[in-house]
Amino acid sequence: MVMRTRLKGKTALITGATGALGSEVAKALADRGCELILQYNSNKSKIQELEVDLKSKNVKYALFKSDLSDPGQVNEFISSIRDKFRKIDYLVHTAAVNGSLSRATEVSHKELSKVLQINQFSPIALTKEFKEIITDQGTILYTGSVAEIAQFNGSSAYIASKKGLHGFAASFAGEARSAGIRSIYYMIGLFNGGMTSKL
Repeated sequence: MVMRTRLKGKTALITGATGALGSEVAKALADRGCELILQYNSNKSKIQELEVDLKSKNVKYALFKSDLSDPGQVNEFISSIRDKFRKIDYLVHTAAVNGSLSRATEVSHKELSKVLQINQFSPIALTKEFKEIITDQGTILYTGSVAEIAQFNGSSAYIASKKGLHGFAASFAGEARSAGIRSIYYMIGLFNGGMTSKL
């Protein structure tokens, strides 16, 4: 049985809260009494479903609609969080898009830019901006992918973005450690959703 007060008094910011992974992470943290800051883009029905679940758990949560493919909206999101919250215990990066499964040479610059912005540049920006308000012994969790190793044919934009994020996380780990923050890059396997649904 889950201890409902295990994370009481803690705050987690989760990006991609309407995704298959993000929503499950949100529910799991809520089960432990964690207060949630949830970023989502445009899926109103999914965020409403998640709200119903969170209300039944009687935890505090805040919703922020932001398109992480737009640097301007990312900056607005950062400002909103800084205005409303003084601390974050857990920063969980789950937001990601797959891009098309086109040949590498057929992926447009527009598509590549969008995938890199959402999967790599946005989490890096959020990490850099929020590291000062992440509590001592807090955690930054980056969602990696086995696609980095398997390198599925026709997923060049996705693979490039995840490898780039992995590189940043590894480089930032020492800086995070000196600030008392855990910086974890977790390379998950296949699950029902995300790229698996496209393969």
